[in-house]
Amino acid sequence: MAQNMGARHSRDRRSVRIKATKKGNDLCKSLAEMEARHAEALSPDVERIEGAWALLRGLERVWSDDIRFG
Repeated sequence: MAQNMGARHSRDRRSVRIKATKKGNDLCKSLAEMEARHAEALSPDVERIEGAWALLRGLERVWSDDIRFG
C-alpha cells in the first residue's frame, strides 16, 4: 500500500521516500471514518466508561497489592 519513489536521501542512503498508493489512502480514510463512528457511538456513555475505568483501576490496585504484600 506504499509505493517506493526510488529517491534516496543525499546523506543517509538507508532512507527511502515512499508515497501512499490510492488503495493505501482509501484504507486510511476508511479507518478514520470507522474510528469516528466508534467515538460517536461511545460519546453518550461517558459516565459508564468513567465508571468502568474506576473499577479497572480498583482491580489493578487490589491485584498489585496482593502480589506485592501477599
